[in-house]
Amino acid sequence: MKNNAFTVDAVIFDVDGTLLDTSEGLLSAVKDTLKICHFSPLSAQELLTFIGPPIQDSLSRYYNISSDDIQYAAEIFRTIYKEKYLMKAVPYNGIYEVMNILTQNNIKIGIATYKREDYALQILEYFHFDKYATVMHGADNYNQMKKKDIIFIIGLCIVIGIMYLVYELTQKEKNGEIEVYYHNEVIETIDISKNQTYTFEGDYGVFHLEVKNHQYRAVNVECPNHDCEKVGWVKEGSSRSIICAPNDIYVIQPDLESSY
Repeated sequence: MKNNAFTVDAVIFDVDGTLLDTSEGLLSAVKDTLKICHFSPLSAQELLTFIGPPIQDSLSRYYNISSDDIQYAAEIFRTIYKEKYLMKAVPYNGIYEVMNILTQNNIKIGIATYKREDYALQILEYFHFDKYATVMHGADNYNQMKKKDIIFIIGLCIVIGIMYLVYELTQKEKNGEIEVYYHNEVIETIDISKNQTYTFEGDYGVFHLEVKNHQYRAVNVECPNHDCEKVGWVKEGSSRSIICAPNDIYVIQPDLESSY
């Protein structure tokens, strides 16, 4: 019988229902929102359908109201969830042991979630998953990203994880540097201790990268969604990366190593 063994270079995790049980906090925020907005109550089974999709989609499924009212209710939900219930979650039994095993075997870890990225980063840092992850990404703050966008980011996370592994095996550690990739090839290595703005030509248009005070960000990028600009400033030592899918350009810190 043929040996079907294979090598794993990177593993991608979701957040809700994979790393963390966030159902109690999410459902509590939904219940509070329905009361504040004077919406008719939903059954326990109906409430469970709110776990996963964007809040606007779930509200539209059960309430025949205007898009403005849906958006208003969504903003109330976000405020309540962030202020009262964001950290009301429980790590699944054994998940930290899994993380330790993966890191001990030099397997890179990526985290991709449909949860809003600002919320996702807060909760991942609170439960210390950021110490294990090479890259972490969530949906944009306006819920405009689609499933295919998240899947694309997951694919890039896998590529980045493999590149990190190859780099660590073949290169010396370089402090304070970032690498700019275009079509999965390094096109520039940048010292982030030097303040400067760099310009790159992508598939869609021009990509500008501003470097200042050991941090960097995408600015004035020619692309249709500007998700790369919404990432904001990325500090030296951060596990975040900047990805501009329309231009097929992304920026990472090659020397970043997780601490445990």
